[in-house]
Amino acid sequence: MDYYGNSSTVTAGRLSGFGGAPNMGHNPGGRRHSSPAYHSLVEGKDTLRGGQKIVIQMLKSSGKKGNNFVPELDAIAIGRDAGMEAPPIMVYGEDVSHTVTEQGIAYCYMAEDAEERKLMLASIAQGTPFGEMVTKEQIEAFRKAGKVAYPEDLGIDRAMATKGPAGLQELGGDRGVLRRAVCGARKVPQERLSILLSR
Repeated sequence: MDYYGNSSTVTAGRLSGFGGAPNMGHNPGGRRHSSPAYHSLVEGKDTLRGGQKIVIQMLKSSGKKGNNFVPELDAIAIGRDAGMEAPPIMVYGEDVSHTVTEQGIAYCYMAEDAEERKLMLASIAQGTPFGEMVTKEQIEAFRKAGKVAYPEDLGIDRAMATKGPAGLQELGGDRGVLRRAVCGARKVPQERLSILLSR
């Protein structure tokens, strides 16, 4: 993932398929059929303003091969060298509603612009070069505004975290943890939670 939330499965030495990502290839502004989940991401009071699909990206801030947040995706150079009309980006940052790392959650749909989204992402990439681009004061402001959440902001004890593949089951099936993680401290309609937790 780059600093603005764009991501791709195309990396140096590996050209893998996009999987279900082509389903995001359309971006109509209008909606024939609406849903509580779609409308729950509307920011502001403008009744004509549309919502947004819930698109959650999950990654570790760093891994075995280094930092997972990079200044530029390999896909940019690969697309350019291959003479593609557009780089093979899988998911554009502007379409991402939430980004989750082991450090916390950035509620990307709340970002005012791309630069603020970048700082929000840096807030959940502490301990990396990217994380140094945001100040502690900015992080605290994001947390206070509900744009970034750390485990303690969601009532989650870090000591309870495990590396098991079935983390929710290991928490005794506590879906309240998932509700807080996805929705934050904001009041969320029950029907939206039902949609989120049924998938």
